[in-house]
Amino acid sequence: MIYYLDELVNWKDPKSRIEKDVRDAIETIREKYFGENRPNVVKFLNNRAKTVQNTSGYYEPMKKFPLRFVNRAGDWRYTKSMPKSTKDGPSFIAPFELMSYIKYMYEVDIEYIYFLIIHCESVLSGRITLIDDEAIATAKAVTMATDLELRYHLFSESSPIAKDRALLSDIAVTFGVTDVDALGINQLKNRIYELVTAGDNSSHRFINTQSFMELIGNEEKRKVAKVIYGAVKRGDIVYSNKDYGFHFVEGGKVNTEIIFSVAGRDASSATQIFISECASNDKIRQDVYGYLGVVGGLTVEEIRNKNIHMLRATCKEKQVPISNIMSKSKEELVEALCAFEKVLYERPLVN
Repeated sequence: MIYYLDELVNWKDPKSRIEKDVRDAIETIREKYFGENRPNVVKFLNNRAKTVQNTSGYYEPMKKFPLRFVNRAGDWRYTKSMPKSTKDGPSFIAPFELMSYIKYMYEVDIEYIYFLIIHCESVLSGRITLIDDEAIATAKAVTMATDLELRYHLFSESSPIAKDRALLSDIAVTFGVTDVDALGINQLKNRIYELVTAGDNSSHRFINTQSFMELIGNEEKRKVAKVIYGAVKRGDIVYSNKDYGFHFVEGGKVNTEIIFSVAGRDASSATQIFISECASNDKIRQDVYGYLGVVGGLTVEEIRNKNIHMLRATCKEKQVPISNIMSKSKEELVEALCAFEKVLYERPLVN
């Protein structure tokens, strides 16, 4: 039973806001741990317990930990049995329960579980840990599925990009590989795989499976990456650790004007951040392309080489002003995107 300010909380037939809040929290816990395909058990771990081998050969905590049935403020309380009524209010019999190394709880304990998760100071402070095995398993399943998806795109015979060296080279360049031309296609795939998996494992902001998948369909970003990395490699653009900014180099001298700056904490990923900004910021991209002598971000042929699904997605992403996008032909989408990107549009030759 749950008590608030020494009043029983009737969460099963709620009338007050507090009773409704308790009901909602308990139902959320019930769904998470006891719903369909759920583990049907909740585990709490006494993670600081020093264990000792008993006479039976098993290990047990040297000292059990008291789980208090009242929160620190004293306004929330859990009780297993009905308290005695006194003139001063209810009298609660047990103030705590001694916990061994690990405690297993089931749906019948739902009120107790609610109290421990929401109000118990020992759990909230981390002294007692809630072990969510399903969340751990879910994270592992996501990692395995992500790895399978990456392996399929890079190595499967049925993958639409596994033999597209140009596309794979562009992705590798975007991820900072500088010796692309010296690598065979399988070396290239292995390098990308190693970079992406390392990025996933370290939670890298720019080199990960999600970025890899986005780059497959983002020709514009791949082109920007090639331009930026090429300029940095040639020394036409330099990054300064003093002001955390990118600068043009003119006549062998670094221009003091900052093209784009990053936060100091992001210095290790500065080039990737610069690429992302150039891909999304028309003004910076045009300034960079103009200085480097790159004519236009895209050509009409590069736009036309996209399939109709990619064209629709690009138009939506860039918010190209075009009505009834699903009813437009591929060439109408090409024309609209050219107008939006200020790319010279030429109708295809008809044989």
